[in-house]
Amino acid sequence: MNQPEADERVLTTLRIEVDPFPENARAARFTMVDEGGESLTAPISLREGELENLHDVFAKIAAHNSPAAGALPFGMPDEARVILGFDDYVAPNFLFYCTIALPSGDGGYQPTTGRALVPDAALARLVDGLRQVKDAGQGTVDWTVAD
Repeated sequence: MNQPEADERVLTTLRIEVDPFPENARAARFTMVDEGGESLTAPISLREGELENLHDVFAKIAAHNSPAAGALPFGMPDEARVILGFDDYVAPNFLFYCTIALPSGDGGYQPTTGRALVPDAALARLVDGLRQVKDAGQGTVDWTVAD
């Protein structure tokens, strides 16, 4: 299946909202905002353990204990998809991206990718927000990329 090229944007903020139930498929919304103020939201379901894994992987990357490469995908087969990942770390910034792929109606997806240069302090804030939501089992992370 041919997928269109991703629409590329400069990511400025990311919001992750997680509902408490059901635990094996918690409702979540990922919203990215670009430098022009345009937002894009993907409602998805988080499988059991995905939120915890997201926190743990990002915490290792933020501590420079794991390479800043690779991606974590989210979303069930019949819904929007979200991919959070890193291309690399080029001091002093992580090369971070968020792709939201919304169903296009023809069985495919229309991907939009927001990319950002993320300093250590900014990634630490994201990890802290994810930890708070993980510990509570619900909540919202409002993350601004800029330091």
